[in-house]
Amino acid sequence: MAVRDRDRPDATMTAGRRIGVDVREWKPGTSTGIARVLTGFLAWAADNSPHDFVLFGNQHTEIRVSTDRMIARMEDESSRLLWDQMTLPRLLAESKADVFLSPYYKGPLKAPCPVVVTANDLIEVHYPGGSALKRLMLPGWMRLMSRRASRVLTLSEYSRRDLVETLGLDSSRISVVPVGVDERFFDAPSDARREQPRRALDIPPGYVLYVGRCADHKNVRTLVRAWSALPDAVRNKHPLVLAGGDVDMFRELADGSNPSVSIPGFIDDDELAALYRDAAVMCFPSLYEGFGLPPLEAMACGTPVVASNATSLPEVLGDAALLLDPLDEEGWCVGLSNVLHDGELRQELISAGRRRAAKYTTARAAELMLDNLLAVACREET
Repeated sequence: MAVRDRDRPDATMTAGRRIGVDVREWKPGTSTGIARVLTGFLAWAADNSPHDFVLFGNQHTEIRVSTDRMIARMEDESSRLLWDQMTLPRLLAESKADVFLSPYYKGPLKAPCPVVVTANDLIEVHYPGGSALKRLMLPGWMRLMSRRASRVLTLSEYSRRDLVETLGLDSSRISVVPVGVDERFFDAPSDARREQPRRALDIPPGYVLYVGRCADHKNVRTLVRAWSALPDAVRNKHPLVLAGGDVDMFRELADGSNPSVSIPGFIDDDELAALYRDAAVMCFPSLYEGFGLPPLEAMACGTPVVASNATSLPEVLGDAALLLDPLDEEGWCVGLSNVLHDGELRQELISAGRRRAAKYTTARAAELMLDNLLAVACREET
């Protein structure tokens, strides 16, 4: 995916800056996509930039990147709104930050420095949950937060268009900063490390794999039904594995499947690459994605991918995946069967997938994010 000139601002600076970052997503025992992006960015910046970073967290935050230029400022949080709008501005002022990065769409409305927010997608707007009041207020709140920010970062051109069309944001104030694929997914693990996750699941290699949540927009139901429609011999040879933290929802969705579906729960980052590599195919039937990192991770591991042709996925995956209508259960059944049995197709997808994943490096993503932060800080001073 090409990065446009407007997404790579001129941020040439010799003097070190002080950059504030909200790292509350670093919670013990979890590893969300946002947390992994923050870790990749800050680990790269620690080794490749002259700038200081002030890491803001609460009583539940664990620091995952620690160097002399990473300054942790922890303060207890009892109310998220009060922490965002009162505690955070005070911490920014005390830290003398030149610019602040929020990994969410929200940020302090009154801050002593320019604020850069991150709007990865509009899933909460298009697939609303929670109370009726929240569903009513969320689009307006997101619009207010984003318009008050100096710059909005998003993950794809699709998401940029969605932000413009749905929230009415100015496209020139939005930069596309794609996610990078962690290097661990390109490295071949030892045989012992590779087999450990599969042995823990008590399944043979060659399974059909899904990695992610079980929310409505993830459309896992289509995959379960398509896999269930395969012949018994195929399903016995290629069992279905649904990996992710929504264990109860997966179990409800797969109830009655024969043979039974394996539901291992959350997979640690260190084991995830091995789980990808032993899969016959990785499936991603999502109805809506702002980016879609799991398919790229699987591609980096040399696993063929079948994915939805909706929203950002064609942009991100290109022709390196078999792209299908997410609501066509019969089409998914046929597509799965083809990838499982057509050796030439499998090899084409594996080769194309590795090339595609290699375009999305953590260094490229981190450098682009830092460029945007420094450009905002520089512009505010002029």
